[in-house]
Amino acid sequence: MNLYHGSLVPVEQPKILTREAGKTCDFGIGFYTTTKREQAERWVIIKAKQKAGAEKKGFVSEYEVGNNILRDKLLKTLIFKKADKTWLEFVIKNRKNPDFDHGFDLVFGPVANDRVYTTINLYESGLINLQTTLSELKTYRLADQLLFHTEKSLARLSFVKWEEVK
Repeated sequence: MNLYHGSLVPVEQPKILTREAGKTCDFGIGFYTTTKREQAERWVIIKAKQKAGAEKKGFVSEYEVGNNILRDKLLKTLIFKKADKTWLEFVIKNRKNPDFDHGFDLVFGPVANDRVYTTINLYESGLINLQTTLSELKTYRLADQLLFHTEKSLARLSFVKWEEVK
């Protein structure tokens, strides 16, 4: 299976990165990838726009991993097939508590994009209830993400190439 990572620099040797100040991630700290190259390109564009005064380019790094990685018995894996109540609660735990450690090697599931974050924020602030939130999430077409949360899981990833994105 091919996976992609969007960044401002090529990433030939992925690392488990710690949380940046003020930044929250859907599934916690680690190394994020996606099965969709287009999603990695969107991440590059978002990161380039956030970088003040920088050249507006970035890189999509491509990796290979065994097709059965999500069924690897040596890795503790959490899979979310859709943005449901369990996924929502998990994302909120990771966003609210920088020290939350879920204990999984891999986490796979939908990406919470800007529209989803808005919905989550409305839910967290009590402006919409759980049922409305879940109904709203069902209407979104979400890309996937695969978080490598531990060094053990990251060792399964093999670098293929990187390409510049402008």
